[in-house]
Amino acid sequence: MALNLNGSTQYLYSGSWNPHSQAYPFTFAGWFYTTDMAQNSALMCLDNNTGGSYINLAQFFGSGTSPNDPVRALTYQTSWASAATTTGATTGTWHHFAAVWAATNDRRVYIDGSSKGTDSTTKTFGAQTTQLGIGARYANAAGAAADLLFGGKLAHCAAWTSALSDANVASLAGGSYPTAVDSGNLEDYWDLISDSNSDGGNTGTSLTEVGSPTYDADDPLSSTVTVELAASGDIVFSGTADLGVSPAVVLEASGVITFVGAADLTKQTVVKGLTSDGTRMIIGLGNDELWYEGV
Repeated sequence: MALNLNGSTQYLYSGSWNPHSQAYPFTFAGWFYTTDMAQNSALMCLDNNTGGSYINLAQFFGSGTSPNDPVRALTYQTSWASAATTTGATTGTWHHFAAVWAATNDRRVYIDGSSKGTDSTTKTFGAQTTQLGIGARYANAAGAAADLLFGGKLAHCAAWTSALSDANVASLAGGSYPTAVDSGNLEDYWDLISDSNSDGGNTGTSLTEVGSPTYDADDPLSSTVTVELAASGDIVFSGTADLGVSPAVVLEASGVITFVGAADLTKQTVVKGLTSDGTRMIIGLGNDELWYEGV
């Protein structure tokens, strides 16, 4: 499922998000989907409560003319400093974004785990930077209206008080859940499946919804594969799942098997018969085993 925002009146915020100790490093990451390539909007933003003196912004920068508009990691302190991905988003597709602020002079940004852009302009973090917006830039403590509102879908947004590595970002873009990546420094994870509550991390910050955003069944980390009984007698799973923690398998009445939890199934997995007790099938997962109860 995913959070749906209309780009004009809907966003999420916290007016007192302060796990980062007013200092770098930290990382924002999540998934976004847009059909409006002309928007210049905030995916996640951390502003200060004096009204925009210091801003750290993960932004989709749409021009309306390019099919590959970039994601940017920006910092504002009297002027903007910006890192931009070397390739960009396309319409009607889920994309993963990650913006890393490693130091005052080290900004990094990624789309879909690669196309890394960097910037080394020195910018100070700034005091009282506690105004967190998802789908908007929010600085309401200073009486300012939210702006840079995003129109589209957002899912699995998270924040770390660390500079995620290239490998960390690639893992997230490959389908890993935030709770499985640098979990010791994961401050908040909002899966945005059905509400704006925190679903993991060390802080547990719930966000306030503005404008009554909605949620739908579209999830970039969907884990459904199909199952087929081959002529050989093998059961063949087709599709891809790359999931987080606590494995479970649900056999739907439609014949679709849904994986929930820790599994990394790529392309095809073959189930070879039953166990000695005749009641369980083994699904190959490399060095691991995921048990499916029943036949």
